[in-house]
Amino acid sequence: MNIHLNIHIDDRLIEGTKKLITPRRFIILAFIITITSSAMIYAGVTKPHTFASGQVISAEQINENFDTIYRAVNTSIIAPPGAVVAFAGNNPPEGWLLCDGRLVSRYDYPELYEAIGTAWGGDGNPNFHLPDMRGRFIRGLDISGFIDPDCKERMDVHGNKVGAMIGSLQEDVFKGHSHLVKATGGTNNMNLESPSCTGFAGWDSHYSKYTIGNGEPFIQPSGGSETRPKNAAMHYIIKY
Repeated sequence: MNIHLNIHIDDRLIEGTKKLITPRRFIILAFIITITSSAMIYAGVTKPHTFASGQVISAEQINENFDTIYRAVNTSIIAPPGAVVAFAGNNPPEGWLLCDGRLVSRYDYPELYEAIGTAWGGDGNPNFHLPDMRGRFIRGLDISGFIDPDCKERMDVHGNKVGAMIGSLQEDVFKGHSHLVKATGGTNNMNLESPSCTGFAGWDSHYSKYTIGNGEPFIQPSGGSETRPKNAAMHYIIKY
């Protein structure tokens, strides 16, 4: 069953509306109109339909106008499709998905696909991957190589070298550095300045900065299973 609603705007309707709207309701209505109008101006959105006194309007026209306002508020003020934020809860709010790398269809999330495409995997026919941010930090993309010196070595989700691209990944690594060590049977310090130095038996003393004494050089093992800063766990979610 299809129900059609037509509204005829005339002076009697306007006068009746004035009687129904109390000062408090008027203030609330004015606030809503201001917010939605600002959203449409901010987003550069024009209402599909403009009404005048005496004009007959339909429910479909009203719904199209409100849908346009909703999209303007939801997209431009809250976040555009493809925006990623940290979320302190377990269940994403409406309009958001977990960045868990899952495969989704471009037909189910057309605006998200338009924003991120297949940068995070998939062929787009019709599926594409969401970003997988589980256990990862975000790094700003640097195509110059001045801040990310290894940007040309970045890889895609399949381990292929792709360079500085949205969705590219880097594994953990130590920056090159040197250590001071002691020989087990000696008394003097030395500096491991050569990549040929292993710090174990058979190490060539030619590469030492100082005399190593009688024993074999060593570095006492320490640390955990990864290098990390202090952190707090949250979900990353993406707007669709």
